[in-house]
Amino acid sequence: MKHDDVHALAKALSDLSTGRQPSLWEDLKHTKIPLLLIVGDRDEKFKKIAQSMWSKLEEGKDDSVKHVHKMVKIPDSGHAVHIENPLHVINSISEFVTRQDAIDS
Repeated sequence: MKHDDVHALAKALSDLSTGRQPSLWEDLKHTKIPLLLIVGDRDEKFKKIAQSMWSKLEEGKDDSVKHVHKMVKIPDSGHAVHIENPLHVINSISEFVTRQDAIDS
């Protein structure tokens, strides 16, 4: 896709919007792969969504499998955490992956 094709860009943005993606909420409670939820500390809408996701992830789990997931609130950022505070995002992902490597070893 060329960047100067405004119609193609608009179509891609529309087709890839979260509103068009299938709901996976019920699948969260069955997730066995550790997930990292990242949200900006000033993004009230997505903080609420992340908290709901967190609750679903922990639903029905016993203590032996709880807490394999992690939620990080990125300081001084809103919705675009990767742009507003990239170093904190990189460090959070690196720490999560390193922790998972240690658990798997």
